[in-house]
Amino acid sequence: ELLNEICQSNDIDKYFNTNSNELMENTFTQYLNMLIDKSKMGKSKIIKESGIERVYCYQIFKGEKHPSRNKILSLIFALGAEIDEAQRLLYLGGVNKLYPRDKRDSVIIFAIENKKTLNETDEMLFDKCLKTITDPE
Repeated sequence: ELLNEICQSNDIDKYFNTNSNELMENTFTQYLNMLIDKSKMGKSKIIKESGIERVYCYQIFKGEKHPSRNKILSLIFALGAEIDEAQRLLYLGGVNKLYPRDKRDSVIIFAIENKKTLNETDEMLFDKCLKTITDPE
């Protein structure tokens, strides 16, 4: 709907004013921290669940490090994020979103939708002879 509206609009300021509550301006770090707050888990638990080294993870939380796609996926599973939140976090992280035509991504999408843990997802990937999320990069 927004795409149609902007394509038919002849005034960008009017579009912004009309749709201000629909437009996102978050950075990766802001969005990640919003998801952390929403989860009510606490950063230490998220770090533990993600399997990411503690200092590195805090640097990600502060915006000092730009994580790889697999690190972002690890955080997504640790947060228990929904698929739309996962896609947005991947996009804001500057990496490819999950693509259902890709076999590995299909398993990951399935795992997110079915609330699998990171370890359960890695087992599913391993069983399908696909690269796991926690494989060294």
